[in-house]
Amino acid sequence: EAECRLRSADGAYRWFLCRASPVREDGRVGRWFGTCTDIDDAHRSRDALALVAAVGERLAATLDVETPLVAVAEAVVPTFADWCAADLVEPNGALRRVATAARAAARAAAARAIEERVGTGQRADAAGDGVEPAVAVARTGRPELLVEISDAHLAAGARSPEHLAYLRSLGLASALVVPIRESRDARR
Repeated sequence: EAECRLRSADGAYRWFLCRASPVREDGRVGRWFGTCTDIDDAHRSRDALALVAAVGERLAATLDVETPLVAVAEAVVPTFADWCAADLVEPNGALRRVATAARAAARAAAARAIEERVGTGQRADAAGDGVEPAVAVARTGRPELLVEISDAHLAAGARSPEHLAYLRSLGLASALVVPIRESRDARR
């Protein structure tokens, strides 16, 4: 019995539980009987719950907001994403990047260098169709799933032609932008 990822004809990978039992003929293994059961949804749910538990522990361990967000970004990357960034909404409404993690460390370092030169975001109260997803999520408090990241999404988040070229070079395919609300009771 083993869990493994198998690739389907459409190129997508899914988790399966593969089991095999020998069929004996005259005391010897004559053939094998096996099954492969699709457990992808259960596997992903189990991983998601483990991640939520780990993130909850890190967030609850301190009243400092930035340190756990760095830990959360680093926890998300190897399990669910190639890339993760965390922004805080400042009292003046500006978004400030506090964490950047990437599967490839060089990409995270390059992102931080670009962020230092061009800034990390618009104001959380910005309005209009051209706002980047992080701004929209900060404003509405509702998560946003970008099944496909278009060039228009990249242009909305770019602060300069150099930044847009960098965003395009990342090859981003999809994104999940999730708000994390601070509990005022936790500070008491």
